[in-house]
Amino acid sequence: PLDIHQVDVVLLSMKSNPDHLNCYQFAIWTGLSTGEQLGLKWSDVNLEDNTITINRMCVQRKVRPV
Repeated sequence: PLDIHQVDVVLLSMKSNPDHLNCYQFAIWTGLSTGEQLGLKWSDVNLEDNTITINRMCVQRKVRPV
């Protein structure tokens, strides 16, 4: 995990790219795994209650020949 100084450094380095900044802020402050973030749909977001419900994860599986 990052300490607060490291979080500040990461977020400050993203200031020139707002799209990346938003993604990193969301990842850092929610604590969601990458799979949980990628599994989100707008229907999981409740803007009135300021909540997100985690219903699914995105998982990549590698298929290996037998």
